[in-house]
Amino acid sequence: STAKRRGAEPLLERLAAEPKLVAVPVIDALKESNTNVYWYLENPWGGFNWDMNFKWPGKISERNHSWRSPDPFPTPALSGGILALRREWWEESGRYDPGMREWGSENV
Repeated sequence: STAKRRGAEPLLERLAAEPKLVAVPVIDALKESNTNVYWYLENPWGGFNWDMNFKWPGKISERNHSWRSPDPFPTPALSGGILALRREWWEESGRYDPGMREWGSENV
């Protein structure tokens, strides 16, 4: 299949409507064994188990049967650097934790 185009517009529309929203795009995947093969991940949601291990447990359509694409959906965790939010909310919310010294686990 082909990569989705105009991915920023839906995120920007949501940010215009909800100034304190943090919007996260669906992250597409490339197979390590063949980076020429592209496939669209069907709207996964991320979360943690009781051991605080991050997982992609399933698709939002399996968790919320009333959800319809391309509607947005909540997710309890997000990728640490792949997000969109208004600069004012970024500043007000405190930015990234200045004490974080390692890469990874930024979604905790």
